[in-house]
Amino acid sequence: MGYVFISYSSKDIDYADTIKREFEKNGIKTWMAPGDIPAGTTYAGVIARALKEADGLVLLLTNHSQESIWVDKEVERALNYKKIIIPLALENVKLNDNFEFYLGNQQIVQVRQLSDKNGELAKVITRVKSLTGVDTTQKKTVPAKAEPVSTPGFDSVTETDRTTAYIMKKANDGDPEACLQLAEMYETGHLVEHDNQKARLYYSLAYEFGEQNNMPYIVMTAKYKLTTLPDDSILPQGIDIISYDGEEYE
Repeated sequence: MGYVFISYSSKDIDYADTIKREFEKNGIKTWMAPGDIPAGTTYAGVIARALKEADGLVLLLTNHSQESIWVDKEVERALNYKKIIIPLALENVKLNDNFEFYLGNQQIVQVRQLSDKNGELAKVITRVKSLTGVDTTQKKTVPAKAEPVSTPGFDSVTETDRTTAYIMKKANDGDPEACLQLAEMYETGHLVEHDNQKARLYYSLAYEFGEQNNMPYIVMTAKYKLTTLPDDSILPQGIDIISYDGEEYE
């Protein structure tokens, strides 16, 4: 029995977790970052391999996912590997040029209620079962989870810690969207300790990387945020990008 790759924006993590639970409740195996990325591995290599070996890709289509560099790359790679793509529109979305190109001949399923009692999602679940080889004639069973490999210090890491570390890794790899999200987290104290200096640093990086990647929404948002942060957030001379060495997972 195979699995499906779930592609989503990190800003839609709640949607993704719900879809993952609904699939697994119906016996469907899934692959989803960051939870399925082993400690000590490179993100790009693991994601590419997971896409190659997946039976298909379920795309959680939102305005956030259309702005995500990583989702764009995952969909492009899935098409390159000739994988079946099942797009689920979780909100009213107008396709941008890239996704209109990717999904021009795809049927986009409109899903507004994330429960297998929802008719459209139930149809998707039936299709994904068939795609992954789940026996649809049997009663629903929750698949037994494989015992995780024991890694010192890993089992105590919460899903929130993993998500935060994932965003930090992407930001320090130069992802404009992740830089913007991390800056907002530091500014508001969401999931991390409030720190205006770090917020200003990552807004600056979001602006810089956004310009390099021709992402005007990121550039305009970061520029506005930089003008609204208090004066005490001005960075001292010599401050550098916060390094990420993955200690949480090792």
